[in-house]
Amino acid sequence: MKRRAFKTLPSLLVLFLWVGSSMAQDYSFSHTCDNQGYVVHPDSFALFTTILTNTGAQADTYRVVLDKDLPVPWYSLACNSMGCFPDSVRITLASAEAETITVYIWPFSFTGAGTVTMRVSSLGDPGQTTAMPLTAITNTGVEVLVVDDDGTENYETYYQTALYSTGRTHGTLDNAFTTIGADELAPFSAVVWFTGEATPVLTEEDRQAISAYLAGGGRLFISGQDIAYALCDPASGESDSSTGAWFTYTFCASYGGEYNSTLILNGIAGNSISNSSTLSVSGGDGANNQTAPDIIENIYGQYPHFAYPAFHYSDFYDWPHVGAITLSTGVYRIVYFAFGFEAIDNAADRALLMERIMDYFEDSTYVETDTEIASHPQNFFLSPNYPNPFNATTVLSLTIPGDEPMPASLKIYNVLGQEVRTLVDGIVSPGRHIILWDGTDDTGWDLASGVYFSRLDAGGFTQTRKLVLSR
Repeated sequence: MKRRAFKTLPSLLVLFLWVGSSMAQDYSFSHTCDNQGYVVHPDSFALFTTILTNTGAQADTYRVVLDKDLPVPWYSLACNSMGCFPDSVRITLASAEAETITVYIWPFSFTGAGTVTMRVSSLGDPGQTTAMPLTAITNTGVEVLVVDDDGTENYETYYQTALYSTGRTHGTLDNAFTTIGADELAPFSAVVWFTGEATPVLTEEDRQAISAYLAGGGRLFISGQDIAYALCDPASGESDSSTGAWFTYTFCASYGGEYNSTLILNGIAGNSISNSSTLSVSGGDGANNQTAPDIIENIYGQYPHFAYPAFHYSDFYDWPHVGAITLSTGVYRIVYFAFGFEAIDNAADRALLMERIMDYFEDSTYVETDTEIASHPQNFFLSPNYPNPFNATTVLSLTIPGDEPMPASLKIYNVLGQEVRTLVDGIVSPGRHIILWDGTDDTGWDLASGVYFSRLDAGGFTQTRKLVLSR
């Protein structure tokens, strides 16, 4: 079972500071805000209502400072019961007394994203301080929304830096402190959503927001080593039939378990994002946070569209195990990394991948559908079988590109490398072909439960997939 960090922060940001047993009794405070991020029209403003409460036994005075990171000519102002202030103020509160401080951010018709960090410090005990970021993002003029869903980690910097290198305008909302629904996602041409190791992963509200965004033609890059595990594996404590069904339907993929071998991934030849490149998700200047990234398998035959593998894990025996997919339905597009993008071990690879992902989202020249692949296949491909594991019968699919028939074979091997069944051996026409295998050998005898491999050989191309027969 995976070990994951729990999202310990509730919907309200509450910061209690205790320093020493006697001093903490005299001096402590909380600073709360029900929503720390808004998507607003450039002609409107964002309003944040925060509450400062003296939770100590003694009266105390607090210094409140607005640390601004705003585009020019954006402006911000804070107001309390004594008046308004642009930069800083001192507020004195008796024990158990509270004060409401309202912060405004005005874009003044200029698009972009900006943050005001509200810093509060106790004068009774200067060691007690808090910092609360308040973010406004305009619903026009910003191309990419970054959803920081990693709990208390700071992995957002890896995604932000990579996006800066692409030249795309972007803003970040923290899912721990911000209401992120369909309305927040809808204005953006692309959404980058990452989950780190935090839990729970993709709550019901998150899934509803993502589904609505995709149904409206959204472009989603989602990354995290626990997404499939959390939604599909009963051991996670988060999954049920509805979460697994949502995962399968949304990503056209199934969960294949945890990957515990070498943290190296190989790209797929011809894939517009990976293109035979090799990634390491351990060490270097990455987050180095991958312990057991998910294995996923793209599914064929259930939907009018299907996902393409983009990366697979490099261990030879796990060759069929996919680590990333792309999906284009004609309505929405997804790039899903079943590992943490933040763990890629160098900035150059992260920047290149982010550029390719954004280009993939913006390229409207093709749609990955069964119909298109069947009539105009571009590459050789052997799909994962479905279901897998299987009992008695499973479905395989192979794709032959080009305009002319060619010799091709599809055979089944046992773990000793011995050929046990020939499914295809002859001249095969271009297009996608569905093949059923009933778990028998060439003589018609039922094979024993265990691991088998399917292998496609055609036109100098070879691809192998792992099958699990469970009687």
